[in-house]
Amino acid sequence: LRIRLLLAQPVNLGEVMTGETVGEVIASAHPDFVAGDVVVGARGWQTHCVSPGERLVKLPRHGAPLSAYLGVLGMPGATAYRGISEICRPEKGETVVGSAASGAVGSVAGQLAKRAGARVVGVAGGAEKCLWVQDSLGFDDCVDHRSLDLRGELSAACPNGIDAYFENVGGAVQAAVFDLLN
Repeated sequence: LRIRLLLAQPVNLGEVMTGETVGEVIASAHPDFVAGDVVVGARGWQTHCVSPGERLVKLPRHGAPLSAYLGVLGMPGATAYRGISEICRPEKGETVVGSAASGAVGSVAGQLAKRAGARVVGVAGGAEKCLWVQDSLGFDDCVDHRSLDLRGELSAACPNGIDAYFENVGGAVQAAVFDLLN
């Protein structure tokens, strides 16, 4: 069992909430950027900021929708890709379980595992989210983490055990999955 914990630093009261942002350059002294350029970077949730250019990536104005750079083409997509391709490394026929399956990272991770040929079981909160995970994202099954018998439902959804687990939330879901890992 390989586990690598990747944790963000806490945000103190009064500090800018951390996160990726897409913004438009309004003025620049950096040689790689001019007013009007669209950029992405971890600049936090704020309306304006001053940033070193080395921490920004210029985006094409007429490429993918800019919101995609905060999702599948941004940190959530990169996190899912690295977790599935470098850590979980699912093989055809294996069972992969992913928590927060309806979230930005979990939804991409599950689709990547499915694309690798794995049987994918998601864990989400509520019947509506579970149906969306199966119907829209193509997961093979989805278990509601609010279930009175989470371990039993996971066991039923994973009759051959669990070969890889993409962890997003910890707690009771993680404990139930660890009981079923191959």
